[in-house]
Amino acid sequence: MDIINLNPKDSQEAIEGHLGTPGRLLSASKSMYREKFPDHKIYFNACLFDKEFKQVWYGDIDLDIDKESLQMLANYLKEPIYLTIEQPFRFDGLKEEHIDTDDVIVFVPQDKNAPKEDENGNNI
Repeated sequence: MDIINLNPKDSQEAIEGHLGTPGRLLSASKSMYREKFPDHKIYFNACLFDKEFKQVWYGDIDLDIDKESLQMLANYLKEPIYLTIEQPFRFDGLKEEHIDTDDVIVFVPQDKNAPKEDENGNNI
């Protein structure tokens, strides 16, 4: 896989271009948003970390809406990105031993020419 070396300004611009500015809010009321979208997987105050486990963004994420943007961001950066819940990661940071927990979603860059797979790993 080719790694592009974006400078921090370019990386931050790419992140904000895909997700919005840090601190993004989905709604002024979390409870009203949950009522409006009861089946959505929502991460209020989510944290996004880069491949070096440095926090690069935080804000509200609705995975049902933002999953494609997160995948496109990983593809653009050509490196994995890690989405976490707020606690404890926003203040304690992300460590490698957290990666395989339910609290972390990893978006791995995908080759857009590679065959697509379903959730069971079968080509579609």
